[in-house]
Amino acid sequence: MIEVFIALIYSMMRMFSAYMLSLLLSIIIGVAMARNKYVESFLLPILDVLQSIPILGFFPIALILLIQAVPGELGVELAIIFLITTSMIWNMIFGVYSSIKSLDPSIYDLMKVYKFNPVISFFRIYIPASIKAIVANSIISWAGGWFFITSSEIIATGTTEIKVLGIGTYILDSFVKGDIEKMYIGIVVLVLSVLATYIFLWNPMFEETGIIKLISCNVLYKNFKKIAVRLYDYAIVLVEILSRRFRFRGTIGKLTISVKFPRNLTELLIVLSILVVFFIVLWNYMNSLYWSINVEINAAQVLLNLILSLSRVLGVVVLSLLLSLILSYYSYITIKSEKHGFMYIVLIGEILASIPAVLWWPILSSLMKMGSLGVYMVSLVVFLQGSLWYSFFNLMLFGISSLRKEVVELADVYGIKGKYFIRHIFIPILLPSIATGMISSWGGAWNSIIVAEYFSTDNVCVNLGGIGALMNEASSRGNVGELIILVTILSLVIAVINKSLWSRLFRKLKGRYLVE
Repeated sequence: MIEVFIALIYSMMRMFSAYMLSLLLSIIIGVAMARNKYVESFLLPILDVLQSIPILGFFPIALILLIQAVPGELGVELAIIFLITTSMIWNMIFGVYSSIKSLDPSIYDLMKVYKFNPVISFFRIYIPASIKAIVANSIISWAGGWFFITSSEIIATGTTEIKVLGIGTYILDSFVKGDIEKMYIGIVVLVLSVLATYIFLWNPMFEETGIIKLISCNVLYKNFKKIAVRLYDYAIVLVEILSRRFRFRGTIGKLTISVKFPRNLTELLIVLSILVVFFIVLWNYMNSLYWSINVEINAAQVLLNLILSLSRVLGVVVLSLLLSLILSYYSYITIKSEKHGFMYIVLIGEILASIPAVLWWPILSSLMKMGSLGVYMVSLVVFLQGSLWYSFFNLMLFGISSLRKEVVELADVYGIKGKYFIRHIFIPILLPSIATGMISSWGGAWNSIIVAEYFSTDNVCVNLGGIGALMNEASSRGNVGELIILVTILSLVIAVINKSLWSRLFRKLKGRYLVE
């Protein structure tokens, strides 16, 4: 019994380490993007694509840059923390970025008047301005980290498998060994620990933002906050002393980046030659590690599987939106009638969103005995697990809170109810949250393809086709070349769709449906 708690402690330590890394990077990158147009124009499209790449696509980076570069258990742990971070960081970056972008311009004038240097501006202006967005997105990021904890703790490529002790691997190993009792004990311990983190940490923290009330207990959080605030104050004082001593100059907003492009054909050829040599050296280095680089890709097969995955992702995004709208409207009714159904729905969502994706296959293993129908039903659950909660949290936490009391009262006065209210008031007011939730849900669904389309243990192998299944197959054969090409193709397709569909959608909705 003690083994399951040890496994939980290991996973929890990795989660908090990945969260702290995500927090640090999201603040630095988000501020840099918001305050410098060159950084923004360079990073924004890259981050749009990276948030949609499945965690399997980051395995080569984890293996080459961390496990090989840092030998021993430390390299493995760093690789796992890096992989968990890739499932946490993206929405936190965009949250910080949006917060700084929406700052009142008069604040920047004050910063110039009082001659704030970059360091003081960062700690005194940008971080406080981002707190609400950080806290709100932390709830989603925390669930996203748990969602991929098992995939991070088991790095399998070809004949090589790197597995560490953790709650995800504990539950999965119990299932493989046929020890169903231990599997469910692990699941119960996981659910209770996730429930505790939300009730004692994330929900009290979220309540302080004043957005909306959730089920929480403030006893531990108050003490935690006192310590954190005091440490932050000491850190700011130290940083300000150092910044004055070393006389930092300029502001983050005035950071300039000069990029020199080749002026003639000779320079262009030299640059291209250097790049070709670099990639050849990198390719050979990778070939000497775990994987072979032999690439045998059937273009027609990749195209068909890509279309299959795309159709699944689009269907899941729409289904996630519909379910979220139903739950948010029901929550609105409970809030209006002064009942507590809304808070319980959010709490259940927080718990379900944190169950690792791979574990749904053993949890719902009885459905798989129904044949193909049961297998596709489990796959749909896994897809929804990766996609639904982004729409759910955006509508429940931000959408409902944007329903102004005076608008609702006017609707009551004029007797606007039912379908007319939903169509002409409820949905239009929620449209900004719907758009944000859908694009996040889109990225989450793509992330889910590696666990929704393919599941394999010693006793069970499920392959439903799709680009996610192809990536899993390439990884299981240890063919990094094929995996990189598949990830690249997927990234290009996602980038094109993001630019042609989601960007236009956001431009159309921007400021159009806000209720003043």
